[in-house]
Amino acid sequence: MLSEESTSHVCPSCGTQGSLTFTIYSRHFHVFWIPFIPLGRKGVYQCSHCKLAKYIYEMEPEAKQVFEDQKTRTRIPLWQFSGLILLAFLIAWFYLAVKEDNASELTFVQNPKIGDVYTFRDDANDYSTLKLIYVTSDSVEFVYNQYSIDRYVDIKDIDVPENYDEESYIIARSDLEDLYHEKEFMNIERKN
Repeated sequence: MLSEESTSHVCPSCGTQGSLTFTIYSRHFHVFWIPFIPLGRKGVYQCSHCKLAKYIYEMEPEAKQVFEDQKTRTRIPLWQFSGLILLAFLIAWFYLAVKEDNASELTFVQNPKIGDVYTFRDDANDYSTLKLIYVTSDSVEFVYNQYSIDRYVDIKDIDVPENYDEESYIIARSDLEDLYHEKEFMNIERKN
């Protein structure tokens, strides 16, 4: 909000010269009282003598001109963009977190360890896991989880030792990397 007294204008109600105070205030779109985007600036003048107040749409042409001049000299405060700034920081943080997670998953695939758990989507579009039980220089051995679940967030409910099959499967480490690059795995978690 910016206020300026005009020394040259005469109040249309009481005729007092220099008693008008022009005020510019801005409105903004907000979410939970956090301002995101300014929606425009409004103007009002008030006489300090008779207390007459008029909004921009009620002002006389010369008073409107004073308001427009004042409006061009003022800037929108930075705090009115605080929601957008906060949103930009959250997006950047999320991007960096995903990038870091992808880098650690690639490390897990390139250097697998016993106990690593790979989450994947099965043919029925449900989620399940497989656990590495043995690692050699050129292959990995894993066991499948006997259960699957339809919600990814509930995968921890089926990732318990008694749910894993007794029969194991062996694949080449290069095939494991290929599966990772083909986005066959939803998540890779290192338990140890």
